[in-house]
Amino acid sequence: MVGGILRAGGLRGSLEQPANRGGKMSTQTIRPWKRLLTDSGGQEIAEAALVLPIVFLLLIGIMTFARAYNTYTTITYAAQEGARLAAQSSSASLGNAQSTPTEVADRVVAVLQASSIDPNQIQDFSDASAVNACSAAPLSCKTTKKVTVCTNVAINTTGGGTVTGPTACGVTVSFKYPYTFLLPFVSVNGKTIHMIADVEIPEEN
Repeated sequence: MVGGILRAGGLRGSLEQPANRGGKMSTQTIRPWKRLLTDSGGQEIAEAALVLPIVFLLLIGIMTFARAYNTYTTITYAAQEGARLAAQSSSASLGNAQSTPTEVADRVVAVLQASSIDPNQIQDFSDASAVNACSAAPLSCKTTKKVTVCTNVAINTTGGGTVTGPTACGVTVSFKYPYTFLLPFVSVNGKTIHMIADVEIPEEN
C-alpha cells in the first residue's frame, strides 16, 4: 500500500513537470532575448556611422586650409626675398648697380622650388597705377617670368597701403599664385582663388 502511494506520488510529480514547462517560459529561453534587447553595440555602430564622416570632412578641411595658408606664406616669403635682392646695391666696384628683374625673378623661383611649389603656375600681377613714383627718379616696372619688379617707388615707411606718412624710395615685387580647394561634398570644392604676393622694401643707400 505504501509502495503504491509512493508510486502514485512519483507519477503525479512526473506529470506536473511538463505542465510547469508549458505554462512558463524557461530562464534559458528568456536570457538570449533579454541580451539582444539590452545590447548597445548596434547603437554604437549607428552613431559611429553618423559621426565618422563628419570628423573625416573636418580633418580634410583643416588640412586643406592649412595647405592654403602654407602656400600663401611661402609666396609672400618668396616675394620678400626678391624685394630684398632688388633693394640691395652691388659693390662699389660694379657701380652700386641694383639687381636686374631677371635676377629678382630667379630668386623668387628658387624660393618656391625649395618649398616644393611649382613656379610655373605664377601669374602676372602688375598694376602700375597702384604705385607712385619716387621724387628722386622716374618709376620703372618690368615683368620677368610673370614676376613684376618696380623700382623707384614711393613707399610709406610707417606702413599701410596709402602713402600718407613719411615716404622713401623703394622697390616692389608682386605676382599672383592660384590655389584650388579640394574639399569634397562642399561648395568650395574645385574652386580656385588667386593669392597675391605684393611686397615693398625701401632701397638701400
